[in-house]
Amino acid sequence: KTNSDYWFESEIHTLIKETTEHMENVRFKSALQTGFFDMKRFLKKYMKKCGDKPNRDIINSFIEIQIKILNPFCPHITEEIWEKIGKKGFVCIEKWPEFDAKKIIEKYKKQNEIQEKLIDDVNHIIALLKEKEGKEVKNVYIYVLPQEKDLFDQVEIQNLMERKVLVYTVNDKNIYDPENKSKKTKPGKPGIFLE
Repeated sequence: KTNSDYWFESEIHTLIKETTEHMENVRFKSALQTGFFDMKRFLKKYMKKCGDKPNRDIINSFIEIQIKILNPFCPHITEEIWEKIGKKGFVCIEKWPEFDAKKIIEKYKKQNEIQEKLIDDVNHIIALLKEKEGKEVKNVYIYVLPQEKDLFDQVEIQNLMERKVLVYTVNDKNIYDPENKSKKTKPGKPGIFLE
């Protein structure tokens, strides 16, 4: 499994927990928000993070979980989909999905938040360069502290940014850093060079 897989599973199980709490407290609008809209949003992000090459087992699990969660809201459609994916019997008599606390891993949520912040920063700089200098950015170079390297998954960031991204540690012997941006790297705040 990749970091993206663990992150997505963590979000799925967090949403199962939240949706269950909403249903138990008769907050159906909130349950629909977490069980449908939030799940779809995370699915879309997961597909982008993994470059549209998702883990088949995780996707199958996601589909089954979402069908079960949506069944109280739209039973006819969910029963049809349940049958179409090859399941026997009725989804309405299936057990409600249970969250697995062991799959809710804060490390991957934190990694996602840090990567989102970085991508927002880079996109802001790209927009400024385009607006003020008419410059198109093709390559993104990110310089991180060695102990933070695991927080910045080059493939995920590249898939999310849809452009070439290279992540270096500041002490990398083969670092490409023509403007010494790696010197500006601080804990939690990578150096960035664009060209």
